[in-house]
Amino acid sequence: MPYFVVQRIAEETNKMSKPLFGSRIGILGVTYKKDVNDIRESPAIEIIKILREKGAMVSYNDPMIPNLSEDGVKMSSKKLTKQFLKNQVCVVILSDHSFYDWDWIVRHSNLVIDFRNATANVQNYRQNIVLL
Repeated sequence: MPYFVVQRIAEETNKMSKPLFGSRIGILGVTYKKDVNDIRESPAIEIIKILREKGAMVSYNDPMIPNLSEDGVKMSSKKLTKQFLKNQVCVVILSDHSFYDWDWIVRHSNLVIDFRNATANVQNYRQNIVLL
């Protein structure tokens, strides 16, 4: 699954004339499932590693996991702000935590790649969403 996710991210950024190499990719949610603070068996760690290997500049937001130190990945959760979202080529939803305001996230993002169907009910800015 991680390689499929990275491939789809690369395809979508390429459509924007942005190669994966050098692109800022924001990950929303790194836990293995919604509304838990457990990263065991989470595919997010491997996805982050692969994206970095391909030259992407990866950051994440997940209030459930303020610091990530797993399998060679050491990062801190970034504050979810308008500026954070605008600075990303794309935002990738890997955990669909119920506390995220999906309308607000979509409105302030360049592109949202949604692997959890979290944005299915977002009515505005649909052009910013890729549901997978």
